[in-house]
This record gives sequence, C-alpha cells and structure tokens, in this order.
Amino acid sequence: MTANAGDIGGYGLNSGKRDRLILQARATMAGAGVVALPLTFQDDPGITIVRGGTAGLYNLTFPKSADGQGTLSAQTISALGTVRNAYLIAADFGAGTAQIQTANAAGAATDPAAADSVTVTISVQMRKDF
Repeated sequence: MTANAGDIGGYGLNSGKRDRLILQARATMAGAGVVALPLTFQDDPGITIVRGGTAGLYNLTFPKSADGQGTLSAQTISALGTVRNAYLIAADFGAGTAQIQTANAAGAATDPAAADSVTVTISVQMRKDF
C-alpha cells in the first residue's frame, strides 16, 4: 500500500540522512548598536553577535555544519520602539556565518537603543555521514 501524508504509523519521524539542530541567542544592546557582552548563560554555545560596521548591521557566527541547510529568524524587543524589525541579509550554514539588519518603523537601517534586545533562532539541518 502506498504511504499517504497522514500515514506515519511504522515510520520513524527522524530523517535517516539529516539531524536538526536549533540554536538560540539573545543580545542585549548597550546603546548605539553596541552588543553588551557576554551573552547570557541561556544562549547556546558557539554563537557570537557583533556589530557589522554600519547602522543596524550585525554579523553572526555559529557552529558550522557539513552540507548544512537551515533557516534563521531574528526578533527585536524595543521598549521605546527604536527598532521594529530584524531580517536576514545573508547566511552560509556550511560556514556558520550570517548577517542580520535591524530597522525602524519606516524601514530605515537603525541601531537598537540601550536595553533593546535582538533574539536569534537558528535551525540547521546537518547531513549525517554513515
């Protein structure tokens, strides 16, 4: 009998070829886009977030993965509404690097203010070698 989408009985839910890893980090800003380091103890190891040199640009490093595929999402918390959005500019999961941009309500690149935070969630699928 052909398996249907809802037919999961008897099948493992994990892929035989990939493992998924979810990493999270939260950077609290010290003002003018400066990341207050170190990141907190709740953050996953191997993640760094540093300002990229222009307004609202941040460079991320995280554990690289062979044959990596994945997604990255970034959220901002800004009590005064300095930043309203954070979005992915570039990501290379095989190299373990990415860039995000923060922006104000008008969409202009803007550094988060003091006490604002940026939370990053990275989901990486890595090929298992048999």
